[in-house]
Amino acid sequence: MDKMTVLITGSKGMLGSDLCQYLTSYTMHNIIPTSRKDMDITKWEEVWNAIKKNQPDLIIHTAAEANADLCEEDPHHAFLTNTMSTQFIATSCRNLNIPLVFISTCGLFNGKKDSPYTEYDPLKPLTVYAKSKTKAEEAVRAIWGSHFIIRPGWLFGGNIEHRKNFVAKIYSEAKGKDELVSAADRFGSPTYTIDLARKIIEVVEMGVYGTYHIANFGMCSRFEYVSEIVKCIGLNIKIKPVDSSYFPRYAPVPASEALENYNLNLMGLNDMRSWREALHDYISARFLRSL
Repeated sequence: MDKMTVLITGSKGMLGSDLCQYLTSYTMHNIIPTSRKDMDITKWEEVWNAIKKNQPDLIIHTAAEANADLCEEDPHHAFLTNTMSTQFIATSCRNLNIPLVFISTCGLFNGKKDSPYTEYDPLKPLTVYAKSKTKAEEAVRAIWGSHFIIRPGWLFGGNIEHRKNFVAKIYSEAKGKDELVSAADRFGSPTYTIDLARKIIEVVEMGVYGTYHIANFGMCSRFEYVSEIVKCIGLNIKIKPVDSSYFPRYAPVPASEALENYNLNLMGLNDMRSWREALHDYISARFLRSL
């Protein structure tokens, strides 16, 4: 594919910043990083004017309200930030003939399936957050055909300061303690943001529009995930498995958010490494060096 100019929303977030890093370091593409001060995605005029002014060749929309409990408490905020803003961006893309990558979520299912979810499983969102992202997906499909809808797994990566950095959160909680507890009945597919960024660009460059699950290989419980993080960091602490009721949540999050990259498999593109390998890479090459 020819050199592109890529506009990224939410460029200061965990995924957005690693997308910027990947595109800058490993591709020939140019980036236009945007945050709220550049473009308030909840305001139509700001979205339209910013996109029209920059005229990118591709937009990757990562900005969102991902706090499920906050979304449950304030549905207006959730649907404005996650759904309506996506409609604004998709409409701008249609009007200016710009392909769109929309970052969705792994939490769109009811969580009752024993194996990882594919792109062909029915959506049954349980939380307001998941409903707002489901409606955003529907809006993208209805408004603009030149789209890639990406559902990632449980994301890790970014800088230690990112508030969504799960590795940093576990490190902070574990320091100076003898024991941590973690849910053994919540399942997902941990996914490194750099691996996700690489695969997003590969899918875009192939040019086959549609919906894609992109997660590092394998599923695990939250307990297994936390145990592996502690092991990788080298902390001498016991991780105790508990039931998820130990962590009361306002949002009824699903028991399983594990994903299978089924469409990537069908296309022969699924070379995503295991989540353990990716986690070890992130912690050893980036996280520990930033402490």
